[in-house]
Amino acid sequence: AGLAAAFADQPALIFTAVVLAGLFQIGFGVLGLGTYIRLVPYPVISGFMSGIGCIIIILQAGRLLGHEAPPGVLNALATVPRAVADINPQAAALGVLSLAIVFFWPKRIAALLPGPLAALVVGTVVGLWLPAAPKIGEIPSGLPEFVMPSLAALSSVVVLKAAIVLAVLGALDSLLTSLVADNMTRTRHDSNRELVGQGIGNTLAGFIGGIPGAGAT
Repeated sequence: AGLAAAFADQPALIFTAVVLAGLFQIGFGVLGLGTYIRLVPYPVISGFMSGIGCIIIILQAGRLLGHEAPPGVLNALATVPRAVADINPQAAALGVLSLAIVFFWPKRIAALLPGPLAALVVGTVVGLWLPAAPKIGEIPSGLPEFVMPSLAALSSVVVLKAAIVLAVLGALDSLLTSLVADNMTRTRHDSNRELVGQGIGNTLAGFIGGIPGAGAT
């Protein structure tokens, strides 16, 4: 977001950083750096997951009550009292219905239709009959356009720093999430393979105007 704000009129620079971040992640995987994620102790992983959970709850609390949350965790937290004092009943009812479906969806059906997907379908249909519930709006359609990265940007210190930060943050997010999945499923993931795959995806995303992604919770 910071890079996009700094180079809003130069999208080629932004997506050059995305492509470079993907290439860096491929390099991390090839060099075997992903193996070191095994050294992270479980309390750190637990804190990481708990922090993500708290952030999600804070950002969504206002929306659950029918209010749009401003950008930033602290700003969203500051608007919760106002949202509680002025609840949108239709939005709150739709949110409670969706949560109830997610948590109480029968396990025998979940193998064919997961609870979150059922909540999405049912919530969407019910939302059509609740005019006061906020709507996301029109979803863009069409195919992405090819964006040619700027070769001149390769010498830019700002772009290189942004690419390294994006690569490291994406790698840490994915690999820590993979460790959580390992603990839940009693399996072992291949960290280096994960980095190479993620790097390929982010590199290609940069060529079609996509933002860098990571395997997040």
